[in-house]
Amino acid sequence: MPENPEWTPEDEDAAKQVAEDALADFARPDVEETQWANDFARWLTPEATTSYSALDPANVPVSEVTGPATLDIDETNGFGVIATVPTDIGDYGVQLLRQGQDEPWKVNRLYPPEGTK
Repeated sequence: MPENPEWTPEDEDAAKQVAEDALADFARPDVEETQWANDFARWLTPEATTSYSALDPANVPVSEVTGPATLDIDETNGFGVIATVPTDIGDYGVQLLRQGQDEPWKVNRLYPPEGTK
């Protein structure tokens, strides 16, 4: 197993940016399905790609990221983090994972605001 990555300011900035950019690509219910899927898929882990591949963007309840992401960092786990991203329907949770220190952050799961589907 690879060594546990350390948290650096650059890692935090990169995780926040991926969470915001991925959710911005997700939050486009008016985009044609293939285009939407291709744009969103670049941010995803293989597992998430499978999970979200059947989603119709017309069913996406969110249409805009409205503020910067914040992170709930566990210093003992450099492989994953939950980002909170404000949107037009409330705060989305974004689970981010990476394989190692110099590996890119990938979205593994989105958690919509409570009370939405």
